[in-house]
Amino acid sequence: MSFGEVLKIIRKRNGSLRAVAERLETDFAYLSRLENDKLGFTPSADFVNRIVERLDCTDAEKESLFSEARRFDRETEGAIDESHSRPQLRTLFRSAPRLSEEELQRLNKKINDLLEKSES
Repeated sequence: MSFGEVLKIIRKRNGSLRAVAERLETDFAYLSRLENDKLGFTPSADFVNRIVERLDCTDAEKESLFSEARRFDRETEGAIDESHSRPQLRTLFRSAPRLSEEELQRLNKKINDLLEKSES
């Protein structure tokens, strides 16, 4: 699904094009072009964050919007910023794309287990 398709689903649940554009503090024509993938580019991370926050997106919708926009959400940007002082994070970021889906799932499970253990 494209960025525009995801946005259109979210927007329709939240009202008319003009009403949602007003909530997002943008022009309805711009929003229409985004929905129809007519711009040749995707919006900034800040604008995607505005969509997520003001249109009460689900976690899955948030993930889809950022993925299709090829942008990072604030949490991911924070992790990237953190990698400047932690070389192990840079290694993890560079290595992860070479893993299979199954390997990534196992790694994520291990990370979640470690986080749960450290929080208790």
